[in-house]
Amino acid sequence: MTNEQILFPIFKQLYNKLQNNEIVIDANNSKTLEILSAKIEKLNPSQPYIDFKVKKSNKEYIEKELKWYSSQNRNINGYVDDITIWKKIADNNGITNSNYGWCIFSEENFNQYDNCKNSLLKDKQTRQAVMIYNRPSMHNDYNENGRYDFICTYTHQFFIRNNRLHSTYSMRSNDLIYGFFNDFAWASYVHIKMYNELKSIYTNLENGELTWIANSLHIYERHWGLLEKIYKENKDEYDVLA
Repeated sequence: MTNEQILFPIFKQLYNKLQNNEIVIDANNSKTLEILSAKIEKLNPSQPYIDFKVKKSNKEYIEKELKWYSSQNRNINGYVDDITIWKKIADNNGITNSNYGWCIFSEENFNQYDNCKNSLLKDKQTRQAVMIYNRPSMHNDYNENGRYDFICTYTHQFFIRNNRLHSTYSMRSNDLIYGFFNDFAWASYVHIKMYNELKSIYTNLENGELTWIANSLHIYERHWGLLEKIYKENKDEYDVLA
């Protein structure tokens, strides 16, 4: 199955919530459709881009974001300072919390990626191969110096089972329309990077699957029309698989 086929039941579930008027309204009167503790299994990290007819991954933006993440520079200036969402959440100097490259690659944040890989090299069956994006101080850090950036990702954990590399990406909050399409490309990039580096040691290692967990997987009201289009354009082909 393609990743689009795997994702379709999630879009269908949210479409049904829309039809049943199951709407969540927050303190700011913002309306969302939401699935709590959503779990999407058997995603293929070798297919990082999602391709529905009316909504496709923005490859140009993803490459731009990946360049910024790879810099490990928490400052958006010169990287994504022309992107509205990043301008909104950065502090007065352009500093953010959510440079995900800084979160997992930097020595300043305890070498999350290297620690994860080393755990797998020490013990193929380990349950300690985890990168931790968030931190207990986030309740204070998220609005420091005028910033509004509470990191959305919790962890990315890796397992080798039956000689296949699997990973689980876990988020506290995930917008399905824009957030997921970008975040999945990032998670896939990290998964494939880990696979390629491990395969140089474990030469018979095979690539496995990516599981996605979002404690709040949601679609904002401004995207409900797009949700309806995605559901209707795919229901005849994919509904039999849902």
